[in-house]
Amino acid sequence: QCDWSSDVCSSDLVDPLTSILTFGGFSSIGIILFYLLHSRASKIGGEHSRLLIKSNSQIMEVLLSFRDASVRGSKQFYARNIGKVRAQISELDAENKFLPNISKYVSEISIVVGITFISAYQFTNSDSRHATAVLTVFLAASTRIAPALMRLQQNAISLRFYLSAAEPTQIGRAHV
Repeated sequence: QCDWSSDVCSSDLVDPLTSILTFGGFSSIGIILFYLLHSRASKIGGEHSRLLIKSNSQIMEVLLSFRDASVRGSKQFYARNIGKVRAQISELDAENKFLPNISKYVSEISIVVGITFISAYQFTNSDSRHATAVLTVFLAASTRIAPALMRLQQNAISLRFYLSAAEPTQIGRAHV
């Protein structure tokens, strides 16, 4: 039933096809992002930890043999090697800091593309009142849901990175 005192009926706000396609589209994007970003975060975390262990081992080696390194003139060799490893660590840190933002950009782009497709569908298949009502509900829902999902995704990516970074150190502890 429709309350004829208002311009828009509540039944106009829910279009089953639009709802299903929107849910499916955004769910697919979220799942793809989850697997791709978590896989990359895991690789970055493991490599970061491996390089950090290598760098720290090299530093300890040069400190323990500082006198020999000074006499043989190999301090520059150690400095170059440690510098290269630290540069690689910095690159991984930069990628780790940027990785959570990818989900933000993809979500924002997908909302804009979703609005475009929903607008085209709604305005070609229904009257402007119905199309405007559906778009309003979509925009209201997406501006509330998308930021929450992005925060969850970003925190999960960070967690995956740090878990992968901690794994080599835990394996090392098991051998001690």
